[in-house]
Parts: sequence; C-alpha cells; structure tokens
Amino acid sequence: MRALPTLLLWIMSVTFIQAQSNAIKTDIFGDLQYKNLHNGMEASLKKDLFDKLTYSDNKANELSYDKKYLNRNHPEALRSSQGKTKFFQKLIRENRRNRDFKAQYGIDIFDQFTYEDNRGKKIKEGKNIFGHTEYESTVNGSTTTFKRELNGSLRFKADGQEATLAKNIHGKWVYKDNIGNNFEFGAHTWQQLIADFGNDEEILMSLVDQYLH
Repeated sequence: MRALPTLLLWIMSVTFIQAQSNAIKTDIFGDLQYKNLHNGMEASLKKDLFDKLTYSDNKANELSYDKKYLNRNHPEALRSSQGKTKFFQKLIRENRRNRDFKAQYGIDIFDQFTYEDNRGKKIKEGKNIFGHTEYESTVNGSTTTFKRELNGSLRFKADGQEATLAKNIHGKWVYKDNIGNNFEFGAHTWQQLIADFGNDEEILMSLVDQYLH
C-alpha cells in the first residue's frame, strides 16, 4: 500500500515534465519559449553573445547564469539542445510559485562563485590567490564569513560571533570561540573527527553549529 502514493507522485512528476516538453518551443532566434494554456504561465530561456542564459517569465521572475557558472554546474545546458531544455524545465518547476524574484549566478575573475538576488541575499565563495578557502554571505544585512588564514588556521565570523580552529605550538588542533569555549583535540580524537567529517572546514562548521549557535 505504501508504494501507491510513491507511484502516484512519480506519475504526476512524469506528466508534469511531459506537459512542459509539449509546451516548450524554439523561436527563430534559437531561444526557448514556454506557454501553458491551463494556468497562463509563460517563460523563456535566452542566450546572449557571451553564452549567458537568462530565464524570465510573466510573473516578473528573472534569473541569469553566466557561461563560467554554467560550464561548472550545468554544462549540459550549453552542450546540447536537450540539455538546455532540461535546464529550462528545471527552472520552470523551481519558479512556478515565485513572483518578482531576480537573481544572478556567476563565476568572477578570481574563479569564485558569486550569487546575488533582490531579497537581500549575496554570496561569494571560492579560493583566494593563495589557494585558501573563502566564503562570505550577506542575508538582509547580516554578514557571515568563513576563511582560511595564511598560517592555515580557519576563522568563522557572524553577527558578533567568532570562532577559530588552529594548530597550537604543540601541533594539536584547538577550537576557540568568543563565548569562552576552548577545546584541544588529541591525535586520536582529531583523526576520528576527520573520519566523521572529512576535513577541517567541515569540523569547524560542525563545532560552530554545536557550541556557538
């Protein structure tokens, strides 16, 4: 009996995708156009001279994706008409309940991911010129940063909160934050943390979630 709801959801999903495919056309400029006669939704996916793709619809949503971002995250959207259509279908599904949403996705000249929307969210993520991880996000004026310092230590900051993960003079990893937590990890414990979380960046974020938030 449990399989029935799953089967119905699958059928509905396939039906929705097939309906999308039937409603998607390519215009004389090679751009994709979507029109749904049942709910009145209209959308388009256009490519400019620099291979940037821009999705827009008749609910004032507009999302743009530059070439470097697409090559890194959705290469199929630039490689084939089928891949481009699937990417368009994905955007239609994701934005069918949105209204007046604007967003830009890109990769900047420093090869860092950038994102900005009209709802107060801004993200920059990647590696700096030294190859160290950097992350910065702003949501409604609140900024969070995460980066690796030149000495290899990690630092997290957000709304007056701050935490670090660094090796001490004895070669042991130490977590500290500005509310008084101070933990030193022995070799065995550290190896167990690496086994559980994969790397020191994930370890710091786990500690921040557990002790600082």
